[in-house]
This record gives sequence, structure tokens and C-alpha cells, in this order.
Amino acid sequence: MRQTGPAPSATASPAPSPPRAAGPFNARAGFVACAVAMAGLVGLMGTYAAPVPLARALIQATLISGAAAATDPDAAFAKLTPELEPEVATALALPGPPALRAARAETVLAERAHRQGSAIAARLRLLLIIVTLLAALLGGAIGGAGGMRRG
Repeated sequence: MRQTGPAPSATASPAPSPPRAAGPFNARAGFVACAVAMAGLVGLMGTYAAPVPLARALIQATLISGAAAATDPDAAFAKLTPELEPEVATALALPGPPALRAARAETVLAERAHRQGSAIAARLRLLLIIVTLLAALLGGAIGGAGGMRRG
């Protein structure tokens, strides 16, 4: 009987090997890498919150400068007061020429932005320390659990 299909080749390639499953070491290393990466991600997200006090102070300083340059600075300051922080509004309400009042208010804004920025930085550092320690504990637990053998 004759074959109708192609003739078998003498140089046939071997059958492809099945994909190798990740060993326990590779799986543990992946989990540890993910756990440590969490600390970096928390730090990255924290960088978005850090400049908020400075941005707020710059916006308010621009509003104060514009109000000081208005034709009627007292009316402009009165209109602006509800939008400002209480400390800044108090500094703006003190007596004196408009330029001096604006300068005092901007000084208060700068001090407040510095205090708030320092507080955010301290909280972010604490958060990074906590997450890093938790990631290290998780990595250690995963690494230690992989080293255990069942008896």
C-alpha cells in the first residue's frame, strides 16, 4: 500500500519541549520583588501630595498681589478674605499701606506652606518606613515558608 501524504523527512525536528513551570525559588523571588516594589510605589504616589502646600500658597500669593495692585485695594482685600486661610486673612486685615499688608500676608503664606510641607514630608517618610518594613516582613515570610520542608 502506498502513502499519499508527504514522505517522512530524515531530519525531522524533535518534538517541542513543554514549557517549564516556575520553580519554587523563582516564584518566591517574584513575590519578594513585588513586596519590595510596593515601597517604591508608595513613594512615587507620595510625590504627588508633597507639592500641594506650595501650589496653594502660590495661588493665594498671586491673588493677594492682584488685589494689592487693584484700584481699590481695601475692597479687593475684603472680597478676597473669605478665600484665604484664616492666618493669612488676619495678616491682611492689619492696618497699613496695601503693599505692606500684601507683603505680610505673603510672608504668612510662605511660613504656612513650609510648615505644611514639612508635616507632609514627615508623614511620607513614616509611611515609606512602615511599608518598607511590611514588605520586608512579607518577603521574609514568603522566603522562609518556601524553605520549609514537609516531613
